[in-house]
Amino acid sequence: MSNYENLFYPSASESLENKHHIEELITLDTPALQRKYVEYQMYLDELRKREPSRKQNNKTEYRIWLKRTHDYLDILNAIARELELR
Repeated sequence: MSNYENLFYPSASESLENKHHIEELITLDTPALQRKYVEYQMYLDELRKREPSRKQNNKTEYRIWLKRTHDYLDILNAIARELELR
């Protein structure tokens, strides 16, 4: 499996969409950004509670869950860095 097919490496279009979304979030004012941080943290907590099994017949569902979890972590880390800079 090449890096481009690996579930830990998003496709180029998905990566660009996520970066664009993060750039839009960072432009929010500080109180709105703090609210978004809490909101995304709650989404991530709920997502982690519903982790699918890793059994053979659930591989696709698990990969989707894993990618979504990593996307939320990327967003939360970007927001946290921006809030530290302010």
